[in-house]
Amino acid sequence: MLNIADKFLNTDVFHLNGSRIDNRKFSFARDNLWLVPSLAIQYNNQLTQNPNYGK
Repeated sequence: MLNIADKFLNTDVFHLNGSRIDNRKFSFARDNLWLVPSLAIQYNNQLTQNPNYGK
């Protein structure tokens, strides 16, 4: 089954005049992660930041 993000986020981005500006590349491993708030990590030292967040 095709992931909706793969279908719609792996596309070219166009300017209003029709010229191509950028090419988006969605990576499920990278783009599907959420930030663990630093305050939560400070209160619970068992928590760590998601390893691939922000890469």
